[in-house]
Amino acid sequence: MIIAPVVAWLLLKQKTLSPPALQSLETAYHLPQQDTAVRHRGCELTVKYKHTKASKDVESFLQEDQAAGVYLSGELMVSEGARQRQVARGRFELTEELSAPELLRKPLLACLGAEVGGECSLRIPSLSWQPLPPKKKKRPDQEQKAIQIQAWWRGTLVRRTLLHAALRACVIQHWWKVTMTKLLEKRKRVALESFSQQERAAVKLQSLVRMWRIRQRYCRLLHAVRIIQVYWRWHNCHTRGFFRGNYDLTATHLGLELEIFLGSQICRITDSIPFPIKN
Repeated sequence: MIIAPVVAWLLLKQKTLSPPALQSLETAYHLPQQDTAVRHRGCELTVKYKHTKASKDVESFLQEDQAAGVYLSGELMVSEGARQRQVARGRFELTEELSAPELLRKPLLACLGAEVGGECSLRIPSLSWQPLPPKKKKRPDQEQKAIQIQAWWRGTLVRRTLLHAALRACVIQHWWKVTMTKLLEKRKRVALESFSQQERAAVKLQSLVRMWRIRQRYCRLLHAVRIIQVYWRWHNCHTRGFFRGNYDLTATHLGLELEIFLGSQICRITDSIPFPIKN
């Protein structure tokens, strides 16, 4: 298994091997008797990548960003996720060549059916880009104090805005509660007036109906009493009667006028009685 580092180094120095070089390698290292897996791995050591250059660019960008005071962590995380998805899908192209010791440390997947001297893509499943942590630099005292003053002023503005918003909300809530209370009282008053009017109308109508029925009953009783009295008077006139009269008294005579009632019969008596004259 000593042939693998040598073949890797040779393939890194030159991208492909010529047929005479391959024959010399076979005769010198007895390649036909070696394991076929070693021959297949030697075909996969020609690789192109962009990961190293991209990581260097990102590191320099982070250092410049940190020196400028602006660190866009969200955008870097988005770009990191995009790079990781591209690596997972196999769309990450490698353009630069890796050194032999660095390639030998990483696990390589053999490409079945490849010939020695041919080119084959290298599949490295553990290439995951991670952003470097930002280096914290100690800021001067004036800048730190300015940052503290700016933070205090921003907090003051935020608290003032929240206080004004809370005050407006309290005023609006108080006004709404007062308005709703007035509307509720108005609705109660309207409902009470409507109920009282309905009750008053119902009571008045009931009293009028009761008075009409009582008056009707009274009229019937009065008519019956009058009929009974008329018949009773006609019955008593046959046995009893009454008289009415007046008189006229003068110096010489007495004038009488009497009326006697016996039922339906009337008897009138008129008489003049002279007085005796004394000498």
